[in-house]
Amino acid sequence: MTFTLRAHDGHYLCAELDGQVVANRDVIGPWEMWTLERFGDFVSIMSHHGKYLCAEPDGRVVADRESLGPWETWQVEALGHGQVALCSYHGTYLQADTGDVPQVRCYATSVGPWEMWTPNPSIIQPTRTGVVRVDSRSFVDDGGSWLGLGASYFPTLWMTRNEHERCYQNLTWLAEHHIDFTRIFADVSGPSWTDRAFQFTDPDWMSVARDAVALADECGIRFEWSIFAGPRKGYAPRQYYQACEQLAELIGERLDRVMFLEVRNEQEGPANETMLECARLLRQLRPEVAVALCGTPEKELPQFYSGSAANLGTVHWERKYEERGYRPIRQPWGYYELHSMPRAHVNNEPIGIDSSIASESDPVKLAVGAMTSWVTGEGAYVLHHGAGIRAGGAADLARTPPRKANVWEQPTLEQALALMESARKLMNPSTPSWEHHGHMWPSHPLELHSEIGDKVENEGAAGANRAYAATQGESGVVMVSGIHTRFRASDKNGRAWKVFVPRGYEWVEFTTTQSIDVSEQEASSALLIR
Repeated sequence: MTFTLRAHDGHYLCAELDGQVVANRDVIGPWEMWTLERFGDFVSIMSHHGKYLCAEPDGRVVADRESLGPWETWQVEALGHGQVALCSYHGTYLQADTGDVPQVRCYATSVGPWEMWTPNPSIIQPTRTGVVRVDSRSFVDDGGSWLGLGASYFPTLWMTRNEHERCYQNLTWLAEHHIDFTRIFADVSGPSWTDRAFQFTDPDWMSVARDAVALADECGIRFEWSIFAGPRKGYAPRQYYQACEQLAELIGERLDRVMFLEVRNEQEGPANETMLECARLLRQLRPEVAVALCGTPEKELPQFYSGSAANLGTVHWERKYEERGYRPIRQPWGYYELHSMPRAHVNNEPIGIDSSIASESDPVKLAVGAMTSWVTGEGAYVLHHGAGIRAGGAADLARTPPRKANVWEQPTLEQALALMESARKLMNPSTPSWEHHGHMWPSHPLELHSEIGDKVENEGAAGANRAYAATQGESGVVMVSGIHTRFRASDKNGRAWKVFVPRGYEWVEFTTTQSIDVSEQEASSALLIR
């Protein structure tokens, strides 16, 4: 791929004809263009003149090498906000020294402002590739199954058209912080969306949507398309069907950039009968892509889904902030009380940062919400947050306090995403498809020696809010959420469990034991793995 590198002072990296490398160009010409090629975890960077960028052991940087060796390889390190650092074979970083004698060199062993570069387009490696499909309750692509992690960024199409650079910055930040896909609206209007409206009837809908898909590709993420987001019954049925055909054409051009489709956001958009026909049409036109109907009202979902073409459920769980804030976290277990639903399901709009009705900003609780979702069989968790609703739209800025306009302005989001990613590294990627166990079930792998649920929340007994489990053969995972005073349990068959607790930005191993004993002072929640 061809790209440019902009230094911290706004100048571009340039390869002179004689092989010298400078960072003093204000505008982009052929000599400021570079070509990147990947070799596993390493990359090579070739100049417009066909020579490789090289870091000498003494820190000099040149672009005069005709063949590729270790000194001509680099590692790309994501720094956030679309910026990267380039680490050489010698463990030193490419830097634009703007001191008394400006020069490009490779001396630094840590990253500061001089070592920060902004590539365009992004050169950050996408973590997932291929067409996404559903296998049992899990999502699968070319890399196999994984625990899906998404985030709301509803106004992506409007932002692509009107604030392209800020859209790129927000999507890149999310991708760099381990988000696989973003949930976006294909068509939305109405009183609270006046300054963020974007509709299929807009003459530039297809061209802007293509630009947005290209942007997703640059950032290394996929889209979940919530197609119709309001107002209710805004079109005639025929128009809804035409819109679905238009979207099917678009996503067919880049199926690898699609996570799944949801016909309508909650009760917005088409009437129920039209929604069902839209799902049937989308499944017919794009059978490779999972399709859901809508996420509310929860109790009525079985009558919508039963006998429909949908092969994915996207429930929007109730956000009553009760049980010390753990009630919204445990809600996904309720999916098994909804009969006639698709086997695969997603926690699509949970309680989150600056969400309506009730919100949650505690990074550990947000992470435990994602982990509980995976353990209870949700194939993906979509983190909901204020900056992802209208990205600074008038309706959000009018709130008290106002929602943030950019993802990085939300103080606890980075820690929450880091904790989620840390948990994903520990948990089996097929966990949603395992056998699931409620804490009162005889099949639960633990013998519980403390209370769970109502006696904890209503009577103050020692224990935890919930301890859902998933097992496959000898492997197992238990998510102990909301420890109160002390949680105690032991394995029914005398096997040892690794106990992980949250510490800062990661889950760290606390102990390995057959008898689990974690106090509230030691951790508010615990992840058990065997």
